[in-house]
Amino acid sequence: IYLKGIENFGNYITLTDKVCIFSENICKNIVLSSNDIWQKLKLIPFKGHDQNFIGNMILGNSNGLIISNFFSDYKLRYLIKNSWDDIRVLRLDENRNNPGSFMTVSNFHTILGKNLQKKTIQKIKSYLKTSIYIHENSYFTINKFNFMISQKACLISPIYFDYYLQTKKRIELPLFNTSVSNGCKYPGLALLFNKEICLMNSSTTSNELKIINKFIN
Repeated sequence: IYLKGIENFGNYITLTDKVCIFSENICKNIVLSSNDIWQKLKLIPFKGHDQNFIGNMILGNSNGLIISNFFSDYKLRYLIKNSWDDIRVLRLDENRNNPGSFMTVSNFHTILGKNLQKKTIQKIKSYLKTSIYIHENSYFTINKFNFMISQKACLISPIYFDYYLQTKKRIELPLFNTSVSNGCKYPGLALLFNKEICLMNSSTTSNELKIINKFIN
C-alpha cells in the first residue's frame, strides 16, 4: 500500500500482524476502511500532541508490545483495553524511554542496540517470545529506523552498512541495505510491514522496491 502526504510515517505508526497503532493527529487518513486487510487488525488511534511519535514510543510483534515509560497509567489501560486479549504490554521502567530508539523487533527476533538490566531483558523476551540479540558497537545504536528485521533477513541503513560490517559480532541473517522513499537513508521512517501489508511512500523507486521485496520475502 502506497501512502501519500505523510513523510516519515514510521514515526507515527506501529504495525504488527495484529494491531495498527497510530497518531490520530497526523494519520487521520491512514485507515482505508474499504480494504479488507485493515479489517483484520485492531486499529488503535492515539490523540494528543504528546503521543505524536507513537512509532518510536511503542514497538512490538504478534505476542506483545513494549512501550515507553512516558505513558501514563491511563494510556496504558487504554492500549490494553483496545488491543487483543493475548497481547501483553510491557512498560519500560528504565531511563531509555522510547523502545524505537534502541531496539528492533520481528515475530522471531529482537535486537537490542544497548544492553539493559538483566531483568528487563528477560521481561522483553517473555513478552515478545523471541530470541534476543544484544548488539552494542562503537559506531551507532541499532534501532527500528536504521536496522529492520524480518523472519529471515535484516535491512540496514546505507549510512551504517560499512560500519556494521566492521563489527565483530553480527547477526547471522542475510543482510540488505537500501534507501527508501526515493532516497530516505533510514528505512524504518518510510517502510512498515507485517505478513500481509507493506506500507511505503508513493515515491519509492523501482530499485528500492526490488531490495525491499528481497528483504521481506
